Amino acid sequence: MNYKIDKNSLANQGIVIVNCINKYGEIEWTKKYKYIKNNDIVYEKFAKGNKVILNKIYMEGLSLKEYIEYLNVHYPDKEKVDIRIELKSSFIVNADFSNTTFQGKTKFNRTIFKGKTKFNKVTFLDETDFSQTIFLDEVQFNSESTFYKKTKFVNTTFYKVIFNKTYFLNEVTFFNSAFNGVVRLSNVLFKNVDFKNASFMNDVHFGPNANFQEGEVVFKEAYFHKEVDFRLSTFIKVDFSSCKFSDEVRFDEVVLDNGKFYRSVFKKSLYFKGDVSKNLNLEDINIEKKLFINNYKTSIKTMNLLVKDISGFIDLDWQTMKVKNMIMSQGNDTTYKQKADQFILLKENYNKQGHYDDEDNAYVEFKKCMRKSKVKGEGIENGIRKWLAIVWEIIWYIPKLILFELIGGYGTKPKNVFITMILTILGFALIYLYIPAIKIDLSNVNMVNYRVAALYYSGITFLTIGYGDISPLNELTAMVSVVEGFIGIFLMSYFTVSFTRKLLR
Repeated sequence: MNYKIDKNSLANQGIVIVNCINKYGEIEWTKKYKYIKNNDIVYEKFAKGNKVILNKIYMEGLSLKEYIEYLNVHYPDKEKVDIRIELKSSFIVNADFSNTTFQGKTKFNRTIFKGKTKFNKVTFLDETDFSQTIFLDEVQFNSESTFYKKTKFVNTTFYKVIFNKTYFLNEVTFFNSAFNGVVRLSNVLFKNVDFKNASFMNDVHFGPNANFQEGEVVFKEAYFHKEVDFRLSTFIKVDFSSCKFSDEVRFDEVVLDNGKFYRSVFKKSLYFKGDVSKNLNLEDINIEKKLFINNYKTSIKTMNLLVKDISGFIDLDWQTMKVKNMIMSQGNDTTYKQKADQFILLKENYNKQGHYDDEDNAYVEFKKCMRKSKVKGEGIENGIRKWLAIVWEIIWYIPKLILFELIGGYGTKPKNVFITMILTILGFALIYLYIPAIKIDLSNVNMVNYRVAALYYSGITFLTIGYGDISPLNELTAMVSVVEGFIGIFLMSYFTVSFTRKLLR
């Protein structure tokens, strides 16, 4: 939008006409303002300590410096430079409120500021309201500017805004505000700040040292059109639910206790390279490029990755980041089935990147969680069917635990299967050797060492070779041999599958 200022048409009436012109050259609206040519009129009201209410006025060069000069001439004994002001529906050009203390409730509602606007080293002692205000050019809140009470920037429009060494000691809201230019917040202290439904059209820099240590920070449904950088910022609790990020988002060297990104959309990459000490909720996010959480400084206690699909990939080292602990520490907040869904997502993610060891680890945890989910009857409506399913799973719990998890890691550990095969052969050899009721016929072989003969018989039985040179002498030995043969077939098949899976990858 462009603003055309006409001071001449109604100059005899003390009226300034402002036309708002859109990008097509069409007039969006026209407003008339009372023209205050002599700022001394306002300064005189300030000097008397009265609350100055300015409604639908046009002023140029309103500044504290001019006000002090006016005081030196007309009130040389006056020391305090405090202002009480309520500015509504006005148009102010090149305002400078630096080094001002604002007494009482201060309002700048529905006012348009043109030219650089300065609030450097200002103090707002009571509630402050910038709602529906438009800053057409750069606005500065620098040099230890302090807001002691609740502050509102609701539906406020900024072109370029700089908050440097600014302290918000109470609640502050930027609800539904539009940041059309660059946003820079460095060395800023917030308490309970709300950026809900705000839109950021250009680069956003929350750092270095943006401090959100007290209260909750809310960015719900905010829209970031360009790169966002929270470098060296500190958060206790931050909520980015349902946000849209069109460019990269960086949390480099941040301190973040609780972060929530529920249903947020990332068109590019999301980077965490800081200390996330407690909870990170990434449930239902959509990332089209890369989620990077892989740094020796990054420590996350609990992470929720309950995501249906990620178009890009997740850079997350299983061992370094202790991924299993991060997901399992969700506790009762998620079911075992939901935890299993997160592990299978990671399993597929690691497979795409060729990180096969991490893929195996994620797959094992997926199967474990699914087994526990079935034991709890998750997903089955209450009733006899649920209880029968639970009883069945309990009966088979130990056999499944031994056969599938401990022996072979659900097909991911051929080494364990091979070791189990060796131990099985040795175990049955001991049975043939030391149990009196178990007897084998050695008449057809030239073996004098009964220990070697027992090991040999156990091996050919396990491997189902069946030379026939050694045979059982009674029914019990025959049945034991059948059991060993069955175990051998099972373990050899298990080994073949798991070994081939590793080899082909």
